[in-house]
Amino acid sequence: MIYVKNIQFPKKVFFSFITVLIVFLFLTINTVSRCEKIDIRFVKIEEEYNVDDFSYFSEGKIITKYNGKYGYIDSSGKKVTDFVYDKALPYNNGVANVCKGGKWGYIDEKGNELISCRFDSLGVKFGNGFLQKKGNKWYFVQPNKKWVSVFKGNYDVIRAMSEGFSAVKKGSKWGYINSKGELVIPLKFDDAGDFLEGIAPVKINGQWTYINTRGSLVTRGVFFSSVSSFYMGRGIINKDGKYGVVDKSGKIVIKPIYSWLGFPINKLFPASISNKFGVLDINGNIVVKFEYDSIGYFFDNLALAQKGTKFGYINSQGKEIIPFEYDYATDFNNGLAIVQKGDYSMVIDRKNDTKVKVKKPYFFLNISEGIAVVENNRKLKGFYIFRELSNKRIDNNNIKLYYKNLKFYN
Repeated sequence: MIYVKNIQFPKKVFFSFITVLIVFLFLTINTVSRCEKIDIRFVKIEEEYNVDDFSYFSEGKIITKYNGKYGYIDSSGKKVTDFVYDKALPYNNGVANVCKGGKWGYIDEKGNELISCRFDSLGVKFGNGFLQKKGNKWYFVQPNKKWVSVFKGNYDVIRAMSEGFSAVKKGSKWGYINSKGELVIPLKFDDAGDFLEGIAPVKINGQWTYINTRGSLVTRGVFFSSVSSFYMGRGIINKDGKYGVVDKSGKIVIKPIYSWLGFPINKLFPASISNKFGVLDINGNIVVKFEYDSIGYFFDNLALAQKGTKFGYINSQGKEIIPFEYDYATDFNNGLAIVQKGDYSMVIDRKNDTKVKVKKPYFFLNISEGIAVVENNRKLKGFYIFRELSNKRIDNNNIKLYYKNLKFYN
């Protein structure tokens, strides 16, 4: 059974008998707001759905588990598919890659089968479709067209396409093919990463370096223990256990002296040295002092940081915007973040106003697409839907999508 209720939250909420009754009815879930009126809808789920790390909303649907099998429900709690899959991936452009009986196929946004579960591997993005393996052959699949054709490339491994190139492996060597399946960079590397900004990491004789789309080295014969994808014109390198940064010409622009460097989201590198964290700009200048126990990325213009055992948020100048008072916290997502304080798990905005909160044993698993998921010991209990955010992009959404493609190569 599914219960849905629209709740209008005024500037101040005074606890009363009615409030207590609401708390009881909604699984001891308290809702508090200290800001302007905001429409928040709660959907209570009573079916015995389980959730895991893939349980976040993607295109209005969330992966859940029922009687040991995976399926999808929507934000109203209604079943989208039957629970018949061994594995399931989030929806992407109206299509989901699912596994049944050890084989992979595709379904549409209503759960209808587009491509039967027949392949041995999950799909890797390739051009306007996917590549999947069955036996010793690769197949090109376009789920929306219900089209499957034999792919002419004969490789042991093919990685997802990025910027028109896919890294491929045959025997012990790697190279790159284009969208036509033509080998355009020879099979001569020990390992190979994805192209981003026209640069790709490759491994030669046990060490990493970078090449351009012609297959030529860009780091002037300098090699590193590990490297990252290129982003904002910068690549992170590890030399002798320390991290630094190179530009697209291969010039070292930040000396490898740091214990760790993160990607330069919004042109800012979170970094650590001597067990303390700070922030560097794109050229290596210190913009946030090294005085924190951890610092994350600047999503929604705030970064999650840690002092001792407590978490709070800072801006790009190092000013503490949200106090260090939380026992647990997440990055901001569309202007909202999940935090925990004592017995309460809460959703806050960038002004540190509490939108909703739940009391143990309930807590928020994650928030995506303006929907916060409530669980108790992996049992799905319901969703808080923030209507003013469901169709509104605060900022940095494209950056977050791009960030998912960034990798370190060891």
